[in-house]
Amino acid sequence: MSASIIEFLPTAHRVAEANQAVAVNVPRATILIVDGDPASAGSLVNRLNQQGYAVRLTSSGLQALVSMRVNRPDLVLLEISIADLNGYALCEQVKADTELNDIPVVFFSTVTDTASKIRAFVVGAVDYLNRPLPFDELLVRLEHHLRLAQERRTLQQCEARYRSIVESQAEMIVRYQPDYTLTFVNRSFSQIVGCPREELVGQSVLSFFPEKVQQVMQQFAAEAHPEHMLTCFEYRMYDAQQRLRLTEWTIRALFNGHGGITEFQVIGYDMTWQRQMEEGLRNSEERFRQLAEHARDILFRYRFTEPRGFEYVSPSVHHIMGFTPEEYYADPEIDLKQLHPDSDVVFTVSGQSPYLLKEQITMRCLTKDGHEVWLEQSHYPVRDTQGMIIAVEGIARDITERKRAEDAMRSNLQLLQTLLDTIPNPVFYKDVQGHYLGWNNLFAQQILGLNDDLTAAEEQHSASLESLDSTMTEPDATHNLEVQLMQGSDAPLYVSKVQCADGVTRDFYFSRASFADAEGDVAGMVYVMVDITDRIEKEMQLRDAYNDVQRLNDRLHAELTIAEQIQQSLLPESTPDWPDLDLVCYTRPAREVGGDWYAYYTLKIPDTEGSSTMYSVALGDASGKGMPAALLMAVSLASFRSIVGQGLPPSDLLAYLNDALIDYTRTIRQNCALVYADIQHTTSIDAHGQTTHQYCLRVANAGCIVPIVKHADGRAEWIDVGGLPLGVELGLDVGYHEVSWSLSPGELVILTSDGVVELTNADGHMFGFDQLEQTVRTGPQGNAEAMLQHLRASIAAFGDEREPHDDLTIVVIGVPYL
Repeated sequence: MSASIIEFLPTAHRVAEANQAVAVNVPRATILIVDGDPASAGSLVNRLNQQGYAVRLTSSGLQALVSMRVNRPDLVLLEISIADLNGYALCEQVKADTELNDIPVVFFSTVTDTASKIRAFVVGAVDYLNRPLPFDELLVRLEHHLRLAQERRTLQQCEARYRSIVESQAEMIVRYQPDYTLTFVNRSFSQIVGCPREELVGQSVLSFFPEKVQQVMQQFAAEAHPEHMLTCFEYRMYDAQQRLRLTEWTIRALFNGHGGITEFQVIGYDMTWQRQMEEGLRNSEERFRQLAEHARDILFRYRFTEPRGFEYVSPSVHHIMGFTPEEYYADPEIDLKQLHPDSDVVFTVSGQSPYLLKEQITMRCLTKDGHEVWLEQSHYPVRDTQGMIIAVEGIARDITERKRAEDAMRSNLQLLQTLLDTIPNPVFYKDVQGHYLGWNNLFAQQILGLNDDLTAAEEQHSASLESLDSTMTEPDATHNLEVQLMQGSDAPLYVSKVQCADGVTRDFYFSRASFADAEGDVAGMVYVMVDITDRIEKEMQLRDAYNDVQRLNDRLHAELTIAEQIQQSLLPESTPDWPDLDLVCYTRPAREVGGDWYAYYTLKIPDTEGSSTMYSVALGDASGKGMPAALLMAVSLASFRSIVGQGLPPSDLLAYLNDALIDYTRTIRQNCALVYADIQHTTSIDAHGQTTHQYCLRVANAGCIVPIVKHADGRAEWIDVGGLPLGVELGLDVGYHEVSWSLSPGELVILTSDGVVELTNADGHMFGFDQLEQTVRTGPQGNAEAMLQHLRASIAAFGDEREPHDDLTIVVIGVPYL
């Protein structure tokens, strides 16, 4: 047997179900068995597979190395006597490879002398097991070594994460022994002292600190014990750039189980920036107080915790409210007493008022002498660690004059402008002379290019308004429509183009309505604009896109029709005229073209004692869908036709065909499943002058659904033969095997593609192998055409006549009754 890597696959007629299970059942671990006699390890491979392990088998040391580098195993089970490279040499190479040296290697050999075992451990093995070993003990040892390997990897990962965390810290971290020799420094310490870490390790830690700090470190080393494990000190030092840094250091002693000191760990914090911020904060607070004392607005802070009340009020409160800051400090409820009786703002002294959650509020208040004043207060709540409001800080501004002006103006324009601004379209209105009186926000922004809600004079925007009038409609037409509205007659809507503020010309619907003055006379017109640009453009785009899609669809349909005709022409007639066998074929692609195919061939065999004819039948299933699958189908069918006439045995034919397709499938990353069967029909004359008939079936399979036989007594039986699909690299090494079967009159052989068992109904259930077997068992006997129609009817009923997800092909071979 040539050196090769053998993949042990599930039973052939369960291939589809095994593929579904792969996504759910993850192997416990991957084990590579290296054995010079792979056949002797077959039972072990099957039993390990049953325990949930993924097992690979090879007889070559060199190929074992390749396998480990391509697909790393979790454990290697190694025999001493292997091809190319003995077990000891292979183990040495594995342990010399930095990518593989942590894989546990277990020797498993019939060699039992002590010298061989010692040599195995010397080259790096973790265990040496004698063959044969009880499977239970072997399983326990393998699980033990797999668990140890996983624990080692976990420990290495933890150490790497710890080192990464330490290296990424901004704090300076060092470790030193009781004799003050440095054993570790991180990047931060190395950078601040300006020396590479490689040069620091091994030096005395005392050399980096002045005498006073050395004394502290030495005194702590003398006094440290398990109940006094750490000490702290501050130290002003110069870094590598000669900048003065204020640092804080913590020394921790590490003890062994007997209370002895094993090591010291020091962590240094650079406090320079923090101290600078504290100093800056103090300066800022002083400047803030100076500004607050001279501000025109009222600055304040009110505390809700006991003793509650004002902590600060700026002097400007006396000018605005008539009270001095001292009066606010003396009365915690003075601000509540100042609220106007009609004010809608309500505060509580507990700090739970919802108004405190707003960033800004407007309050109506009374001064000390009883005058009304409006304050605009901006503030924010101060919370404790539990989220409770403990104080409020803010600024109060006197807006009394502004409030009065706003109220006067709002009484005249608020209703009209509110109504206009709620309309989601540009709106404007004119007087009877055609002069613009106002507009809503959307008109100001989109048409005039204004960012604010303004109703400015017509002269301010005369250029924009003249441009609008010139782009809407013809002046005469606009005037006539306006006259009709003035006279109370109906006028239709009209569409016009308008150049907007962004320079883009858009299409608008204009609707108009007149309004009257106080005497009931028509005073002007209100215009509402509806932008229909996008709708018009989308309608045009939709029409163009529809026409393009229709043209492409017609072209694609025509091309697919031609492709379907060409593909169907490649297949032979569905029913050949064979004198000794019944054969009927059926295929239905999931799309116009597909990857399923069938073929058959007859060959006369010279026989001196009688006549012998070889009938060959093949069913192929190219992977993929549509045109890629159809192209591979054509290549596979052509290759098969060029080979089948040579009369090769099924296993050799598949190997030959796999070799012919591998260069093509390697580039397109597809494969072709194929089941091939030949039936040799031999007739002879016995001693009584009677003619006897013999039908010998040989089957080889390359990743397809295995054949099923319907016996004359009604039983259904699978022909258990499997192999890798054609065009898969591993198939070159593994090869294919065949099985022989004697057929009797009245028996049927059924070949199917995986589209049959993978057919899914509306409930999401698959047709499956069990239902296929049941359908064959309940089908008619001895008639190939009747069995095919029975299968098609059962499949159609199961799938509710739904479109199939995959191509569907069925071939039925029948041995006639004599």
